[in-house]
Amino acid sequence: MAPARDTPSLMHRHKAPLLLLVLLPLLANAAALSGVFNNDPTLQFIGLGQHMRPGLISGPLDWIDPSVAYITQPVGHLAASDWLHGIIPWWNPYAGVGMPLAAETQTSAFFLPFVLLLHFNIGWLLLRVLLQMGCGVFSYILFIELGLTRGAACLGGALFAFSPEFILCPSSPIAPLPFLPLLLLGIEYSARAASQNRPMGWSLIPLACAYAFYAGGLEVAYLDGLFAGFWSLWRFATLPPKARLPFAGKLGLGIGISLGLCAPLLLPAIDYLHIAYVGSHDGYFQTMRLDPTGVPLQILPYLYGKLNNPPPPALVAAYGPGFIRVPGWAGPALLVFAITALARPRAPLRSLRLVLLLWIVLWEARYLGAAPVMWLMNHIPGVAATDSTRYSGPAVNFAIFALSAFAFSDHQRLPALSRARLGMVLLIVSALILAAVLPVSGFILTWYRLRPHTLLAALAMGGFGAGLLIIICLELNRPRHRNLLLGALLAGPLITFIIPQFAGVRGGKTDMAPIRYLQSHAGESRMTSLGPLDTNFPNRYNIASINYCALPVPSSWADYLIKHLFSVADLIVYSGSQPGQREALRARLPAYEAIGVRYVVSTPGDNFFWATQFQPVNPARRDSTQLLKPGGPGLTGLLTTALPFSSIGAMSVVVGTFFGAARGPVVAQLCAAGQCVSATTDASTAADDSPLIFTFPTLLTVPPRARVTYGFTHPSGTALAIWYAPAPIHRHKPTISLIEGATTPGPTLVFHDASATIFKLPQAAPYAQTLNASCKVAIISRQSIQTACPTPTVLTRRELFYPGWSATANNIPIPLSQAGLFQSVPIPAGNASIKFSYAPPRIRLACVLALLAALLWAACGYFAAGGSPEHRAA
Repeated sequence: MAPARDTPSLMHRHKAPLLLLVLLPLLANAAALSGVFNNDPTLQFIGLGQHMRPGLISGPLDWIDPSVAYITQPVGHLAASDWLHGIIPWWNPYAGVGMPLAAETQTSAFFLPFVLLLHFNIGWLLLRVLLQMGCGVFSYILFIELGLTRGAACLGGALFAFSPEFILCPSSPIAPLPFLPLLLLGIEYSARAASQNRPMGWSLIPLACAYAFYAGGLEVAYLDGLFAGFWSLWRFATLPPKARLPFAGKLGLGIGISLGLCAPLLLPAIDYLHIAYVGSHDGYFQTMRLDPTGVPLQILPYLYGKLNNPPPPALVAAYGPGFIRVPGWAGPALLVFAITALARPRAPLRSLRLVLLLWIVLWEARYLGAAPVMWLMNHIPGVAATDSTRYSGPAVNFAIFALSAFAFSDHQRLPALSRARLGMVLLIVSALILAAVLPVSGFILTWYRLRPHTLLAALAMGGFGAGLLIIICLELNRPRHRNLLLGALLAGPLITFIIPQFAGVRGGKTDMAPIRYLQSHAGESRMTSLGPLDTNFPNRYNIASINYCALPVPSSWADYLIKHLFSVADLIVYSGSQPGQREALRARLPAYEAIGVRYVVSTPGDNFFWATQFQPVNPARRDSTQLLKPGGPGLTGLLTTALPFSSIGAMSVVVGTFFGAARGPVVAQLCAAGQCVSATTDASTAADDSPLIFTFPTLLTVPPRARVTYGFTHPSGTALAIWYAPAPIHRHKPTISLIEGATTPGPTLVFHDASATIFKLPQAAPYAQTLNASCKVAIISRQSIQTACPTPTVLTRRELFYPGWSATANNIPIPLSQAGLFQSVPIPAGNASIKFSYAPPRIRLACVLALLAALLWAACGYFAAGGSPEHRAA
């Protein structure tokens, strides 16, 4: 441990490195922050993106796991909006049929004040930048506390600020990262205070633990905590015997206060887990190992070309889960440098270096599926239930970066590394690379044969890495340019972090028209998606959707979903684009209506709910177009296929809009047996090379064997192309779909444009209704309902029944009971104002525990300072 330092002089000496660690994340994210390259995850996945132009390079953007789009942005925005409106975000009424929001934890709903950044479109990016700054600054202070040089501490901080997790999954898993070095710093301060027989020293422990928990990435936070425990055992063993008991007491007090501070979210989260579907966290992860094809990516992330390159179709099965399962990486150059920290037998803190090496080796053995290590890990409480092979990566990477910082400090303070030792280090790294690559060499060669261009990308990055390695080895052998060495060590992580940002689209915006339609018409009813506006995206706009992306999931809703809606649904990502979802919706439409689904959002030009007849018979073979000029001659023709129905209610024709540039009214006319119907639609409502839909005001009756003629005109606007395709009789025909007229109430087309088609279901159950049909029910909001009934009756509210809900009638508490999936309450005769509210069942106990923990923390600080105002000020 280093001696205590005077804070003002410390800040003055370390001002430049700290400023660099604050500015570096800003500079590294400049391409995304500038807006030139749009890396907005929502725009990429919402299905309503418009006017997007490709980036400078192809390939994935600066994230691998799309959870940042599916969860962080939409649900984080909802949580931020709740806070800004004075609402504690306990409940999400817009996902499924309602589910806990904060208790899901990965939404980071209680990560104040940082979650408020998610109120903005680029909030996720601003949050990532702040977290990177925290990683860099806290790591720097930790390494300075350990006695490393400023250059070494700066290197360690910068490496952790660009940890691979910031690319792999920049959602809730990155949120706890800054609090790992802060927690280790608290452990070091506690050790120093114990050895000097001083009180306190542990204050950073509850601060770091509580923030890591409230940040939301619980698996990362827990595994980081295990690493901190590993570190604490080392520090305990190195302390003088008389300081060990005080040190253990300080750790215990800090952790105990942490648990109390976390209680307001910890207890609701535990209660939720007891009655929730938890997916693979029920024990499957204890057998999970890293796929052999993913093992080399820990050293050679560009082995298969660009990051997260999709495999050739022939290798999909052999590739396993792919890049997304890689826990992290450290390139050969950085790995060589980190191992040199172990090549100096008399270097300071050698025991800590060996502890870091042991941590790395244990987890690598776990990734490879070594049975003894897996048995040992699975007997650590909680590890078997976590996705440890994926989320242990940040702690393993931190250990590698810490060794690199030690190596740089050695390089500055100790004699140059001998050629023999450097050669041994190079031999070790070469052996590691061969051990990772050789078992899958056949797979790699097949990949390159099927995708030759990926070999070029791999060679280019390999050459770059080899150049860095040469610079590092030369500098290690003959120290001359330490700043050049620092730059070479940071070049790889920085380039890997910066390059994907240039794949961001240029321009682009979200088509808000479908969203505004739903906001103005849906009210408290729900929607489901068959493509656009899927999973959690409607949450951002306060639109209720039964689709979601969440874990855990209320078990009652999960059971209902499987039994009544879609028997093979993905219960973690319930998406309308899942194969079979369209057929399930059509077959079980009444079940969807029974839970309040009133709108179905589908792809542009979709005729999903209508019986259709195509003209021509092979519309997929479009090979020519007919230009429809504004004010020019129209297009007419005769339908040549027999109709299986006797009336036509709508029609569509596939058009080319010249990348969305076509504008102006298009008039379609159908005639049969002397009768004609016509409809007008604007060309801008069709996506390019997609159907343009016309809904006729009246049905066109088509007698048997009657001739049906069509016509299209374009009175004004800009030119439009109508796609032609080969037909069986005449040479070419427009690609037309005729849609049967509905004779009974059924789904109706209520909105369509170039991004989405929206259907309205006729028999959707209301959000709230009474058993007595003569009651009048006015839904003011989801939490406020007014009724007027001649006699007492029961009100059913179609919100998930879940522990913690309560209700009042005219401010008098009334019992709330379960009605199948939903809630029901007894209501009195006459006018009644029914109010609903939700709070976790044990929240009062949790708040008391948090308050007691905070008071204990403050009291410890008060008495440690001597109790007087003068001492406290000092």
